[in-house]
Amino acid sequence: MAALAFLKLVFLAFAVAVAEGEDSCMIQEDHSSAQATAIQFLQTRLAVDEEDRHEARPSIVPLLPIYYFHIPKAGGTQFGDSILLFEHLCWNLTHQDIEYLQNSMSCYGNDFCAWSQDFENMCSVADMRRFGIRFRDHSGIGSFYGQWAKGHGLTMLRQPEQRILSAFRYHYHSWPFSIFGRGPEDELEYAKSVAGCAVKMLTRDGTSIGLGHSSTVCGDLAPATDGETKQAIERLAEGFHYVGIVEEWSKSMCLFHAMFGGTCQAQEFSSGNSNSNSSAYDTSVLQGWRDEQDGKLYKEGLILFQTSLHRYRITDESVRRCELEAKR
Repeated sequence: MAALAFLKLVFLAFAVAVAEGEDSCMIQEDHSSAQATAIQFLQTRLAVDEEDRHEARPSIVPLLPIYYFHIPKAGGTQFGDSILLFEHLCWNLTHQDIEYLQNSMSCYGNDFCAWSQDFENMCSVADMRRFGIRFRDHSGIGSFYGQWAKGHGLTMLRQPEQRILSAFRYHYHSWPFSIFGRGPEDELEYAKSVAGCAVKMLTRDGTSIGLGHSSTVCGDLAPATDGETKQAIERLAEGFHYVGIVEEWSKSMCLFHAMFGGTCQAQEFSSGNSNSNSSAYDTSVLQGWRDEQDGKLYKEGLILFQTSLHRYRITDESVRRCELEAKR
């Protein structure tokens, strides 16, 4: 609208200048010439504006500071590293920091990982350290959701039983040793104790650092309720701009770039996540048990994911191009 107003003024100036001329024939000729010039300029400007509008680069900047919702064993460490390497997100990473992130080095048993608790000092991420919550940990976001997560959320979801069995094999992640004083007897006991993990993290408060053996939201023995699940689904739908799916890892990473820009990187496809599927673990050890509440949340996540794939036109060809770009 401002451009059109400016053009009207330009055209008016041409008309006034022409009206003050001495030769009426010349006035008519100049007037026509000025009008044609103005119309040509207008057409060119509108064409450029239209081109700019369609080619506007996607960016993660409008989401800053981002809140990364890291569910245990849902591809989170690798995805979290990918987020931090994103353009415009961090401003104070050293070459060593970048190398660390590009190689997705594990924090556990790695002395260099001590600095990883200070991403808040170098990146535009939600800074909740005063509440005992740190970037990429597994703390609950319950009462902090409205202030820190709503409208800024990014997350990856994983099929619940597969996530649980993966966590069981990864040092009994989130198992409340502080309560039981021992490890789980088997997969089923473990599964029932950490069921509803994602729902609990979205609706309850509580810190959970590292493997969550001494302090855990996931391993809270109070089962997730139907009311909490309903609230978690609402929060996922309204507060998270991006929901990826571990079982669709390649499409998830392609979608991430389609939404926020940047180039596909080798690091994003470097682990087993890129080959994940919903049948990696034999669920018969759970004797037919299912994580009902997280299952409902996961189902909602799949809908959101498929909707985003359609909106951003992600196809198998899109994924192929992303993977090829990552190999360069």
